[in-house]
Amino acid sequence: GGGPVGLIFALLLKDLIPSNNLLIKIYDRRWCRNTESSTVSWKSIIEGNARRQQVVTLQSKQYRQLPLAIQERIFVQGSYSEMWPIPNDFNGYRPRNVRIAHIEDVLLEIANQTECIELIPQKFDAEKINIKDQHLLVICEGSRSKTRQKFIKKFGTPDTSIYSLDGSN
Repeated sequence: GGGPVGLIFALLLKDLIPSNNLLIKIYDRRWCRNTESSTVSWKSIIEGNARRQQVVTLQSKQYRQLPLAIQERIFVQGSYSEMWPIPNDFNGYRPRNVRIAHIEDVLLEIANQTECIELIPQKFDAEKINIKDQHLLVICEGSRSKTRQKFIKKFGTPDTSIYSLDGSN
């Protein structure tokens, strides 16, 4: 999936493996191809894509791990607010509240500009796409995704305990 997790993973992978032979493919059905610019963008609400307008709090310990170039593009003046008082600050950096749609827009823009990332505006179909020649498959989709279900026998079920209270769902 090409949401924040999938895009950040691809960009971090590119940052960690600076190779000319690296090719990262990201599939997302919520995208469309712009014929004029040959870039990929988010479909509109008219095309069936209701963008998430929720605000997410990014902890400083996490966002400070991102490459500086990504931090600078996400945290432009006016695109976030900082929490006060400072809970668990990291070297003086406060947690930041940012709209999810803004994060997705910035990450997609960066991915469009990254040569080794191929953005594919369609749903990943595990039945039709041959992954045997690929080195790594990362599923960044919801827990009920068909892709996750397709590979559950091969990789096992995800650990849900990190999303539970006192060990129960």
